[in-house]
Amino acid sequence: MALKGTLKDFGIADIFQLISHQQKSGILTLAGKDKQVQIGFEKGMVIMAKPGSRDKKDQLGKLLVRSGLVTQEQLEEALETQKHTLQKIGDILIENGILSKQDLGKALLLQTQETVFKLINWHDGIYEFHPQKVSYEKDLYTPLSCEHLLMEGYRILDEWPGIKKFVPSFDMIFRQKSDPSSGENSVPSLSEEEKMVFDLIDGKRSVEDIIHLSHLGEFDACKALATLIRVEQIEQIQAEKEETPIEKTGEKPKANIIDYLLNTLSFVFLVGAIIFIVIYSNLNPLKQRYPSGRQPVKTGYPQIYLGKSQWERIKYSLEIYRLENGNYPESLEELVNKKLLKPKELSYPWNERYYYQREGDDYLLLEPKR
Repeated sequence: MALKGTLKDFGIADIFQLISHQQKSGILTLAGKDKQVQIGFEKGMVIMAKPGSRDKKDQLGKLLVRSGLVTQEQLEEALETQKHTLQKIGDILIENGILSKQDLGKALLLQTQETVFKLINWHDGIYEFHPQKVSYEKDLYTPLSCEHLLMEGYRILDEWPGIKKFVPSFDMIFRQKSDPSSGENSVPSLSEEEKMVFDLIDGKRSVEDIIHLSHLGEFDACKALATLIRVEQIEQIQAEKEETPIEKTGEKPKANIIDYLLNTLSFVFLVGAIIFIVIYSNLNPLKQRYPSGRQPVKTGYPQIYLGKSQWERIKYSLEIYRLENGNYPESLEELVNKKLLKPKELSYPWNERYYYQREGDDYLLLEPKR
């Protein structure tokens, strides 16, 4: 039976955790307004992820060309061969000695990771999962843990804003800074990734070019660029600015500045009012979720999101236990004994266990103190 619905009702993390928890095999298709993604699972592990038929932009062949692993001419020859043999592009390139299996495996792994990481930002769309046996070449595809992909995805989401301060656009072009005292580029202690990115900077390649040629992925390549900017080893090549009519005449847009300040003050006042209402009224979600005064300490966004999802999973398991046994268990360990949960899920993603106490015909379930 297919699992399907909307992302507004059931988010990406919930779908992945459900498939992982039940160790399902099959194909998950997600469709947004103008894009589609397909993800293959084997026993709850992700074995591949790629853009679907609606999005031709990032297909494997173009990824290989942008990464510098094959030329456009070699790809076109392989596509022509494919029309007659119906072979996969990767197999044709390997048979012709153009691409190694190792490089193809790395490209497929990068495509899978990048595709899943971008899904974390999806909040609208539909999904459909069809349980089935998924055949794949095990020497090319690397099975990946759903938990690992989700944690990495939320880590990237959490760190992106800081990186974007240094690299706000993929169209930017950087050049290496010269050290006048030595007459050559002086590079401090850098990681292998940062050295690789540094060597790719030539004053002509854009950030997007460097991302593809480094084979690091968008996040790691941009993170390396941000570090190189911070240690003052590279600088942006500024595009020449055209003089505007205002700059020619020396006139200043006073009216626009006043309107901007008024709008900004109005916005700040509105936000302040909303925050005041939430904090000092029953709308405060902390008052509803922590009736006993157990307040959470500031922690990483990924743990908060996954913790909320796991809290809901435990509640669901408690209801199943009650339906089967007529009452709630005395402890959460009974859910493990009934194989409704795994032992690690009594604390996932935290170090301490969830707080549970049976209270007559009801129970109290809280996230652990952090």
